[in-house]
Amino acid sequence: MVEFASGSTTLNIRVSNPDRVLFPQPGITKRQLMDYYATVSPVLLPHYQNRMLTIKRWPHGIEGMAFYQKHTKEIQATNEESRIQVNSVRGLLQWVAMGVIEWHVPLGPARDPHMHDWAIFDLDPHQVRWEKVAEATGIMGRLLDMLDIPYVLKTSGRHGMHIYIKIEPEPDYKVTAACQLIARIAQATYPHLLTLERLKKNRGNRVYIDYLQNSGQRTMAGVYSVRAVPWASVSCPITLDEIGQEPAWWTMNRVIDRIKHDGDQFAVHHPGIPLTRHLSERGLSQEKLFIRRPGL
Repeated sequence: MVEFASGSTTLNIRVSNPDRVLFPQPGITKRQLMDYYATVSPVLLPHYQNRMLTIKRWPHGIEGMAFYQKHTKEIQATNEESRIQVNSVRGLLQWVAMGVIEWHVPLGPARDPHMHDWAIFDLDPHQVRWEKVAEATGIMGRLLDMLDIPYVLKTSGRHGMHIYIKIEPEPDYKVTAACQLIARIAQATYPHLLTLERLKKNRGNRVYIDYLQNSGQRTMAGVYSVRAVPWASVSCPITLDEIGQEPAWWTMNRVIDRIKHDGDQFAVHHPGIPLTRHLSERGLSQEKLFIRRPGL
Protein backbone atom coordinates (compact mmCIF):
# COMPACT_ATOMS: atom_id res chain seq x y z
CA MET A 1 0.00 0.00 0.00
CA VAL A 2 1.22 3.49 -0.85
CA GLU A 3 0.00 6.65 0.87
CA PHE A 4 -1.19 9.66 -1.14
CA ALA A 5 -2.49 13.07 -0.07
CA SER A 6 -5.46 14.81 -1.69
CA GLY A 7 -6.24 18.09 -0.02
CA SER A 8 -6.79 17.26 3.67
CA THR A 9 -7.47 13.59 2.89
CA THR A 10 -4.93 10.77 3.01
CA LEU A 11 -5.53 7.58 1.02
CA ASN A 12 -3.75 4.24 0.96
CA ILE A 13 -3.78 2.66 -2.51
CA ARG A 14 -2.48 -0.73 -3.53
CA VAL A 15 0.16 -0.11 -6.22
CA SER A 16 2.32 -2.64 -8.02
CA ASN A 17 5.77 -1.40 -9.05
CA PRO A 18 5.33 2.16 -7.71
CA ASP A 19 8.90 3.05 -8.66
CA ARG A 20 8.54 1.97 -12.28
CA VAL A 21 9.72 4.80 -14.54
CA LEU A 22 6.89 5.83 -16.87
CA PHE A 23 8.61 8.85 -18.46
CA PRO A 24 12.32 8.05 -19.01
CA GLN A 25 13.41 11.54 -20.08
CA PRO A 26 12.40 13.36 -16.86
CA GLY A 27 12.52 10.12 -14.84
CA ILE A 28 8.91 10.31 -13.62
CA THR A 29 7.73 7.18 -11.81
CA LYS A 30 4.27 5.74 -11.31
CA ARG A 31 4.34 6.93 -7.69
CA GLN A 32 5.13 10.49 -8.82
CA LEU A 33 2.35 10.41 -11.42
CA MET A 34 -0.09 9.23 -8.76
CA ASP A 35 1.14 11.97 -6.41
CA TYR A 36 0.39 14.52 -9.13
CA TYR A 37 -3.14 13.23 -9.74
CA ALA A 38 -3.84 13.04 -6.00
CA THR A 39 -2.68 16.65 -5.57
CA VAL A 40 -4.74 18.09 -8.44
CA SER A 41 -7.81 15.90 -7.84
CA PRO A 42 -9.81 18.63 -6.03
CA VAL A 43 -9.81 20.74 -9.22
CA LEU A 44 -9.70 17.85 -11.71
CA LEU A 45 -12.61 15.72 -10.49
CA PRO A 46 -15.40 18.31 -10.92
CA HIS A 47 -14.65 18.30 -14.67
CA TYR A 48 -14.59 14.49 -14.94
CA GLN A 49 -17.39 13.39 -12.63
CA ASN A 50 -20.53 11.81 -14.08
CA ARG A 51 -19.07 11.58 -17.57
CA MET A 52 -18.26 8.46 -19.57
CA LEU A 53 -14.49 8.64 -19.86
CA THR A 54 -12.02 7.08 -22.24
CA ILE A 55 -8.70 6.23 -20.65
CA LYS A 56 -5.37 5.46 -22.23
CA ARG A 57 -3.06 3.09 -20.40
CA TRP A 58 0.70 2.58 -20.63
CA PRO A 59 1.32 -0.24 -18.10
CA HIS A 60 5.07 -0.27 -18.80
CA GLY A 61 5.62 3.44 -19.45
CA ILE A 62 5.33 5.64 -22.51
CA GLU A 63 7.91 3.65 -24.47
CA GLY A 64 5.86 0.47 -24.07
CA MET A 65 2.54 -0.75 -25.42
CA ALA A 66 -0.51 1.48 -24.98
CA PHE A 67 -4.23 0.92 -25.37
CA TYR A 68 -7.50 2.80 -25.00
CA GLN A 69 -10.25 1.58 -22.70
CA LYS A 70 -13.86 2.72 -22.37
CA HIS A 71 -15.38 0.01 -20.20
CA THR A 72 -14.59 -1.16 -16.70
CA LYS A 73 -13.97 -4.71 -17.89
CA GLU A 74 -11.02 -5.66 -20.06
CA ILE A 75 -13.31 -7.69 -22.32
CA GLN A 76 -15.34 -5.95 -24.98
CA ALA A 77 -18.54 -4.58 -23.49
CA THR A 78 -21.38 -2.72 -25.14
CA ASN A 79 -23.71 -1.49 -22.39
CA GLU A 80 -23.27 2.04 -21.08
CA GLU A 81 -23.55 0.84 -17.47
CA SER A 82 -20.04 -0.61 -17.82
CA ARG A 83 -18.55 2.64 -19.11
CA ILE A 84 -15.72 4.09 -17.06
CA GLN A 85 -16.65 6.92 -14.72
CA VAL A 86 -14.47 8.47 -12.04
CA ASN A 87 -16.31 10.15 -9.19
CA SER A 88 -13.79 9.88 -6.36
CA VAL A 89 -10.10 10.39 -5.65
CA ARG A 90 -9.73 6.71 -4.83
CA GLY A 91 -11.24 5.69 -8.16
CA LEU A 92 -8.96 8.12 -9.98
CA LEU A 93 -5.83 6.79 -8.31
CA GLN A 94 -6.79 3.14 -8.72
CA TRP A 95 -6.90 3.64 -12.47
CA VAL A 96 -3.55 5.45 -12.47
CA ALA A 97 -2.12 2.55 -10.48
CA MET A 98 -3.16 0.33 -13.41
CA GLY A 99 -1.18 2.39 -15.91
CA VAL A 100 -3.55 5.19 -16.89
CA ILE A 101 -1.67 8.31 -17.96
CA GLU A 102 -4.23 10.12 -20.12
CA TRP A 103 -7.89 10.88 -19.47
CA HIS A 104 -10.21 11.79 -22.34
CA VAL A 105 -13.49 13.49 -21.48
CA PRO A 106 -16.72 13.91 -23.51
CA LEU A 107 -18.71 17.12 -23.89
CA GLY A 108 -21.94 15.65 -22.51
CA PRO A 109 -22.86 14.02 -19.18
CA ALA A 110 -23.30 10.29 -18.70
CA ARG A 111 -27.04 10.63 -18.11
CA ASP A 112 -27.58 12.10 -21.59
CA PRO A 113 -24.30 12.01 -23.56
CA HIS A 114 -25.73 13.51 -26.76
CA MET A 115 -26.92 16.62 -24.91
CA HIS A 116 -23.71 18.58 -24.68
CA ASP A 117 -23.10 21.15 -21.96
CA TRP A 118 -19.76 22.18 -23.43
CA ALA A 119 -18.73 23.30 -26.91
CA ILE A 120 -15.16 23.21 -28.16
CA PHE A 121 -12.84 24.50 -30.86
CA ASP A 122 -9.76 22.32 -31.20
CA LEU A 123 -6.96 24.31 -32.84
CA ASP A 124 -4.73 21.75 -34.55
CA PRO A 125 -1.43 23.11 -35.89
CA HIS A 126 0.03 19.99 -37.61
CA GLN A 127 3.64 21.09 -38.11
CA VAL A 128 2.79 24.78 -37.76
CA ARG A 129 4.89 26.84 -35.35
CA TRP A 130 3.38 27.62 -31.97
CA GLU A 131 3.42 31.33 -32.75
CA LYS A 132 0.69 30.70 -35.33
CA VAL A 133 -1.37 28.71 -32.84
CA ALA A 134 -1.09 31.60 -30.41
CA GLU A 135 -2.15 34.04 -33.12
CA ALA A 136 -5.10 31.83 -34.08
CA THR A 137 -6.15 31.59 -30.44
CA GLY A 138 -6.12 35.36 -30.12
CA ILE A 139 -8.27 35.71 -33.24
CA MET A 140 -10.81 33.18 -31.97
CA GLY A 141 -10.84 34.89 -28.59
CA ARG A 142 -11.56 38.30 -30.10
CA LEU A 143 -14.33 36.85 -32.26
CA LEU A 144 -15.98 35.18 -29.28
CA ASP A 145 -15.70 38.43 -27.33
CA MET A 146 -17.42 40.27 -30.19
CA LEU A 147 -20.21 37.68 -30.06
CA ASP A 148 -20.50 38.04 -26.26
CA ILE A 149 -19.57 34.39 -25.79
CA PRO A 150 -17.51 33.64 -22.66
CA TYR A 151 -14.87 30.94 -23.02
CA VAL A 152 -11.96 29.26 -21.29
CA LEU A 153 -8.66 28.11 -22.78
CA LYS A 154 -6.44 25.14 -22.16
CA THR A 155 -3.47 23.67 -23.94
CA SER A 156 -3.97 20.24 -25.45
CA GLY A 157 -0.80 19.18 -23.67
CA ARG A 158 0.74 18.25 -27.00
CA HIS A 159 0.82 20.83 -29.80
CA GLY A 160 -2.64 22.39 -29.98
CA MET A 161 -5.06 24.63 -28.12
CA HIS A 162 -8.59 23.94 -26.87
CA ILE A 163 -11.20 26.69 -26.60
CA TYR A 164 -14.17 25.65 -24.44
CA ILE A 165 -17.56 27.32 -24.13
CA LYS A 166 -19.92 26.42 -21.29
CA ILE A 167 -23.41 26.08 -22.78
CA GLU A 168 -26.94 25.18 -21.81
CA PRO A 169 -27.45 21.54 -22.83
CA GLU A 170 -28.13 21.20 -26.56
CA PRO A 171 -28.12 18.22 -28.95
CA ASP A 172 -24.62 17.56 -30.23
CA TYR A 173 -25.61 18.20 -33.86
CA LYS A 174 -26.84 21.70 -33.00
CA VAL A 175 -23.66 22.45 -31.09
CA THR A 176 -21.59 21.23 -34.03
CA ALA A 177 -23.55 23.42 -36.43
CA ALA A 178 -23.21 26.50 -34.22
CA CYS A 179 -19.46 25.99 -33.89
CA GLN A 180 -19.19 25.44 -37.63
CA LEU A 181 -20.66 28.86 -38.24
CA ILE A 182 -18.28 30.57 -35.82
CA ALA A 183 -15.33 28.71 -37.34
CA ARG A 184 -16.35 29.75 -40.86
CA ILE A 185 -16.53 33.39 -39.84
CA ALA A 186 -13.03 33.20 -38.39
CA GLN A 187 -11.61 31.33 -41.39
CA ALA A 188 -13.19 33.68 -43.93
CA THR A 189 -11.67 36.66 -42.11
CA TYR A 190 -8.17 35.15 -41.81
CA PRO A 191 -7.85 32.67 -44.69
CA HIS A 192 -4.04 32.94 -44.68
CA LEU A 193 -3.87 31.64 -41.11
CA LEU A 194 -6.95 29.47 -40.51
CA THR A 195 -8.42 26.52 -42.37
CA LEU A 196 -11.37 24.14 -42.09
CA GLU A 197 -9.69 21.59 -44.35
CA ARG A 198 -9.67 18.19 -42.66
CA LEU A 199 -6.97 16.65 -44.87
CA LYS A 200 -3.60 17.55 -43.41
CA LYS A 201 -1.88 17.52 -46.78
CA ASN A 202 -4.20 20.29 -48.00
CA ARG A 203 -3.88 22.63 -45.01
CA GLY A 204 -0.61 24.22 -45.96
CA ASN A 205 0.94 26.39 -43.28
CA ARG A 206 -2.36 27.07 -41.54
CA VAL A 207 -4.05 26.20 -38.25
CA TYR A 208 -7.02 23.85 -38.51
CA ILE A 209 -10.15 24.84 -36.57
CA ASP A 210 -11.67 21.48 -35.70
CA TYR A 211 -15.30 22.13 -34.78
CA LEU A 212 -16.25 18.52 -35.59
CA GLN A 213 -15.02 17.46 -32.16
CA ASN A 214 -18.47 18.59 -31.01
CA SER A 215 -20.23 15.78 -32.87
CA GLY A 216 -21.40 12.57 -31.23
CA GLN A 217 -19.62 11.28 -28.14
CA ARG A 218 -16.09 12.27 -29.10
CA THR A 219 -13.66 12.89 -26.28
CA MET A 220 -10.83 15.35 -25.74
CA ALA A 221 -7.85 15.24 -23.42
CA GLY A 222 -9.25 16.24 -20.05
CA VAL A 223 -8.19 19.37 -18.25
CA TYR A 224 -5.21 18.63 -15.97
CA SER A 225 -4.56 15.32 -17.73
CA VAL A 226 -0.91 14.46 -18.18
CA ARG A 227 -0.05 13.62 -21.79
CA ALA A 228 2.12 10.68 -22.82
CA VAL A 229 4.83 12.75 -24.45
CA PRO A 230 8.54 12.57 -23.52
CA TRP A 231 8.40 15.81 -21.51
CA ALA A 232 5.22 14.77 -19.59
CA SER A 233 3.32 18.01 -20.18
CA VAL A 234 -0.18 18.67 -18.86
CA SER A 235 -3.34 19.88 -20.58
CA CYS A 236 -3.41 23.11 -18.61
CA PRO A 237 -5.91 26.00 -18.41
CA ILE A 238 -4.33 29.29 -19.44
CA THR A 239 -5.31 32.89 -20.08
CA LEU A 240 -4.97 34.87 -23.29
CA ASP A 241 -1.95 36.61 -21.77
CA GLU A 242 -0.20 33.23 -21.57
CA ILE A 243 -0.79 31.88 -25.07
CA GLY A 244 2.79 32.62 -26.06
CA GLN A 245 3.99 29.92 -23.65
CA GLU A 246 4.36 26.61 -25.51
CA PRO A 247 2.48 23.57 -24.15
CA ALA A 248 5.67 21.71 -23.18
CA TRP A 249 6.31 24.36 -20.52
CA TRP A 250 3.30 23.23 -18.49
CA THR A 251 4.81 20.36 -16.52
CA MET A 252 3.22 18.61 -13.54
CA ASN A 253 5.15 20.66 -10.98
CA ARG A 254 4.34 23.95 -12.69
CA VAL A 255 0.66 23.07 -12.89
CA ILE A 256 0.59 22.19 -9.19
CA ASP A 257 2.24 25.52 -8.33
CA ARG A 258 -0.26 27.32 -10.54
CA ILE A 259 -3.23 25.70 -8.82
CA LYS A 260 -1.82 26.60 -5.41
CA HIS A 261 -1.58 30.27 -6.42
CA ASP A 262 -4.55 30.71 -8.77
CA GLY A 263 -6.95 27.84 -8.07
CA ASP A 264 -8.90 26.22 -10.89
CA GLN A 265 -8.71 28.55 -13.89
CA PHE A 266 -10.97 26.21 -15.84
CA ALA A 267 -13.85 26.77 -13.42
CA VAL A 268 -16.86 28.50 -14.97
CA HIS A 269 -19.14 30.52 -12.71
CA HIS A 270 -22.22 30.70 -14.91
CA PRO A 271 -24.75 28.03 -15.98
CA GLY A 272 -23.86 28.22 -19.67
CA ILE A 273 -25.17 30.16 -22.63
CA PRO A 274 -27.92 28.96 -25.01
CA LEU A 275 -25.47 28.82 -27.91
CA THR A 276 -27.79 28.36 -30.90
CA ARG A 277 -30.29 30.95 -29.66
CA HIS A 278 -27.46 33.28 -28.67
CA LEU A 279 -26.14 33.31 -32.25
CA SER A 280 -29.61 33.68 -33.73
CA GLU A 281 -30.29 36.73 -31.56
CA ARG A 282 -27.18 38.31 -33.08
CA GLY A 283 -28.37 37.85 -36.64
CA LEU A 284 -26.78 34.45 -37.25
CA SER A 285 -29.83 32.36 -38.08
CA GLN A 286 -30.22 28.62 -37.71
CA GLU A 287 -30.39 28.26 -41.51
CA LYS A 288 -26.86 29.63 -41.80
CA LEU A 289 -25.50 27.01 -39.43
CA PHE A 290 -25.73 24.17 -41.94
CA ILE A 291 -23.15 24.65 -44.67
CA ARG A 292 -22.36 21.86 -47.07
CA ARG A 293 -18.61 22.05 -47.27
CA PRO A 294 -16.00 23.85 -45.15
CA GLY A 295 -14.08 26.59 -46.90
CA LEU A 296 -10.36 26.07 -47.44
